[in-house]
Amino acid sequence: AARRVPQLRLKIVADFLVHGNALQTVPVSWSEQVEALALASSHIGIAPLPDNPFTRGKCGLKVLQYMAAGLPVIASPTGVNGDLVQHGINGLTARTNEQWVSAIEQLSASADLRLSMGERGRGRCRRHYSLATTGRLMLSLLPPAAT
Repeated sequence: AARRVPQLRLKIVADFLVHGNALQTVPVSWSEQVEALALASSHIGIAPLPDNPFTRGKCGLKVLQYMAAGLPVIASPTGVNGDLVQHGINGLTARTNEQWVSAIEQLSASADLRLSMGERGRGRCRRHYSLATTGRLMLSLLPPAAT
């Protein structure tokens, strides 16, 4: 991807460093205070996962964080990520290396596409995964209080 998108940089928000050969990395030390700012200053959220029994059982927290930050997402359609990312609507799904590179190229080339997918992802997050939405759902599952 770095060869086909020369301006590509990978921001890594973590408590470890990753060094790339052709890909320039931008390390950001994770902290609760820094995480939201780091996401807000990003352009695309990526969530690559291999497809195996362990990863199929993982939650989609990273994808939800990207969507809440208004980022378009590129994700492996593994487990719940395949449900969260609606291909072509709020992001793109990719299985193969070529699909990943193509998705990165597509989103890198269009600020309008990144914005529209990001807005749709944020809306999906608000409608289905916000505290208010999940709170109402949880209350609806409880038996009525005795009076």
